[in-house]
Amino acid sequence: MSDNKSAIQIIKPLNFRVQLILTLVSGTLWGPIFNLFCFLGLNQIAAYPTPEGVPPTKNNVLVNILLILSIFGAPVAWYRRYQSLHDYIDFMEVHLPSLPKKINEEGEEEEVKRLTCLTGKRFIGFAITTVLILLLLVVSFTIVIYHLIQFNKGLLPDTYWGNGAFMILLPIGIAAFFIGLGFSVRTAIEEKKWIKAFNSISIEIMAKNEK
Repeated sequence: MSDNKSAIQIIKPLNFRVQLILTLVSGTLWGPIFNLFCFLGLNQIAAYPTPEGVPPTKNNVLVNILLILSIFGAPVAWYRRYQSLHDYIDFMEVHLPSLPKKINEEGEEEEVKRLTCLTGKRFIGFAITTVLILLLLVVSFTIVIYHLIQFNKGLLPDTYWGNGAFMILLPIGIAAFFIGLGFSVRTAIEEKKWIKAFNSISIEIMAKNEK
């Protein structure tokens, strides 16, 4: 076995728990590094022979990391990462053997579906939806509270709370917190699915090329 073949047989798995802990500890600072590992992993998969008709996972890691570091470029990089893995698994389905069936609680055999992740379009879609909901809440709170202040003008004390400054910021802040929390939890769930799908297909590809 040549050294080159030995080199491409090793696809390093990603550990979701480690990535999650590092993200929680460092905040958003670990994000670019996590994405770096993801794009490098996709290139490791691309080092294996790709059947005709299967979209390769080869990517320009440097360009994608630079996109991640920018506000408007990050969605593009996320789209590429999710779409690349999803399409690869989807098109590789016919080139891989069926997964072993499992026995359900009734003792019957069930087909096991190959793990995959969201398409890039769906991932970006839920992110954009979150932002739109946040904007809608901000506008709604602002309009409602503005009219309440105008209706009670002269009855409220001349303080930060009374003149409406905090009355507008408080509900916006609360709404933003819960929406942001929901977005973070949903993102973590989808990232976990991405990692599990990546690790699973990596094991299959390595096993297929060992034969």
